[in-house]
Amino acid sequence: MMDKELDNAGCKYADQYANRILSEKEKEKEKGQYPFQEGDDYWTIEGGGVVWSCWDYVSEALHDKNPNQVYYKSREEAVKQLNK
Repeated sequence: MMDKELDNAGCKYADQYANRILSEKEKEKEKGQYPFQEGDDYWTIEGGGVVWSCWDYVSEALHDKNPNQVYYKSREEAVKQLNK
């Protein structure tokens, strides 16, 4: 009887874990699409200058906090905007 209870507890735990992982994936999807993929170069204008960055999980967190940030796909594009 005890083995069956342990099996049931293990299955219940596995189901809860799987549901939690799926829930986390759903939350990621709800955040929306990001403008770049991990590893992509991008530029922003900060403090009156052009700043280069490489898209990663930190970029995603910053984007989630400020989705209105303007990003540029090239340094030249950012410099052109800065000099307007």
